[in-house]
Amino acid sequence: MSIKFTRTTQTIQEFLIKTFPVTDCNPIGQRPPLSFQVDNPKYVAIIKTILEGRDIGNITLVDVSPEESPWQLESLDGGNRKRSIYAYINGKFRVNGIFFSELSEKDKEAFFSYNLSFTIYEPLSNHMKGENFRSLNTTTQVSDMEMLNSYGNIPIANAIRETVRFIEQNDGKTSVKHKLFTSTSKSRFAYIKGNNLRLKQEEFVARVYYSFYKDGKLVNRITKCIQSMYDDPNTDVKQLKKKADKFFDFLFEMGKARVASFNSGLDNSEKNALLNVYLYLSNKYGTDLQANNYTEWYKIFSTVYNDLYKDPYKNWTEVCDFSFEAKASTISQLFCDYTRNQDSADKMNQMVTWMTNHKEWNKIYEYTLLKDITRTFPTWMKETKMNEQGYVCYVDGLPLVWADAEAAHIKAHAKGGETVIDNCAMIRKIHNRDMGTMDVDEYKSMYLKAAA
Repeated sequence: MSIKFTRTTQTIQEFLIKTFPVTDCNPIGQRPPLSFQVDNPKYVAIIKTILEGRDIGNITLVDVSPEESPWQLESLDGGNRKRSIYAYINGKFRVNGIFFSELSEKDKEAFFSYNLSFTIYEPLSNHMKGENFRSLNTTTQVSDMEMLNSYGNIPIANAIRETVRFIEQNDGKTSVKHKLFTSTSKSRFAYIKGNNLRLKQEEFVARVYYSFYKDGKLVNRITKCIQSMYDDPNTDVKQLKKKADKFFDFLFEMGKARVASFNSGLDNSEKNALLNVYLYLSNKYGTDLQANNYTEWYKIFSTVYNDLYKDPYKNWTEVCDFSFEAKASTISQLFCDYTRNQDSADKMNQMVTWMTNHKEWNKIYEYTLLKDITRTFPTWMKETKMNEQGYVCYVDGLPLVWADAEAAHIKAHAKGGETVIDNCAMIRKIHNRDMGTMDVDEYKSMYLKAAA
């Protein structure tokens, strides 16, 4: 396939009047600004280079006029250069100690007359936009996640970036990010440590999605592997989002519990350890991990995690020599390394093994809600219970016919009630609907009291 493009030059003044207003300088497929601060060193260095009359390199655009977009052009490379010029002109930061408005008329004229070099591609597919971004970028090395983000407007890339940040859609609406990534300021989050510069949080989200793409297993999660999820045209993004959001709901509760306990959010190692534990327990019990008391669950997790990670009482000084480990180290040293590991399922499993074998770990199951993966009672159980109940409703005690009967969990399924015969009661359909996630006996007491 032949890719067509033209090369041209424009003065900064021509660019600001003709090109900048119709150009998307921060499309979803290009990395976001490298800093949340307008006066960041990158912007200042670009403007200094222009003022000194030196070359700032080629700016690459693509024609997007055929797309459903409010823009005529889209940035492929050089977004920081375009944004810094616009911000400097509008008095957003100083260079060499002065604002643009404080330059002499001669220096202003020289700035406006500076020639910018452009390469403008004819319309490209999302795939080709990403290929060009990754191959053309030379000003700052592209990080692994910025490379994945360059896949642009495809469902999996959209789902991942929209988990962490607000994205303006072509229809003018803004996406809704997950509550885990609630911000306290422009660059910080409320329940996790750090920011999203260089797409660090999105990198974690991509690893979560990839884990569920690989059936929720502990697997190698390096970028080269994750890329296969982006390249797969059959990736079921809707289903992956459901599974990933359940984990992020869990992590949000963990973040709230940590803030309440220590007044600071989850760090990267703790987040990664929680992902490994979540995947391990969900697989072990065949159902998504939940807690009936997230604060107490987190306290036990934190006790075990910190004992292994920090080893304050030197309980974990035993030296291990695993076949998958390059050198012999103590349990505590290896545990620290494995909480950050992304390239070895063996190391992830070993990290979880140390945690779940810890003497304090069994306390966590008191606060763990492990739902029975089977929710529907089989016919034979329902028939048996109808016989046992003498064909009357368990709730109201009135005659019950099969057509109006439904099986309910005596201890609610939502509270961990199992789908076994001892937890089954045959009740009228209207009662099953009205009681929601209540236990049957709790609902029965309420119903009889209201009917009295």
